Amino acid sequence: MKKINHSDFQSIQEILSTLALDVKISEVDTETLKTVWRESIGEKISDLSSPESFSDDGILTIACESSLVANELYLECNNLLQIMREKTENMGIEIKGLKFETKKITRG
Repeated sequence: MKKINHSDFQSIQEILSTLALDVKISEVDTETLKTVWRESIGEKISDLSSPESFSDDGILTIACESSLVANELYLECNNLLQIMREKTENMGIEIKGLKFETKKITRG
């Protein structure tokens, strides 16, 4: 059995600061993606939809006010994905897919 040294552990403060850093990076990416989404889709549709999350595996989840909006965006998924990729390629954000969910949009 391997002997564990006290130096092998991270302090709670180190762990929390790492988690906080990850959250801030995620929030910046989400805000950036909201701006890119608005520019890509136009004001009318972006008022009815908004990026909600961006997963580690590159899936951008879009919250849609109604199933009608989600369905219309799904039908244009390939075109939207191409536009989003072009706009984010120089930002270090690699979008691999889009996922549309019907739910209340959180603004803020």
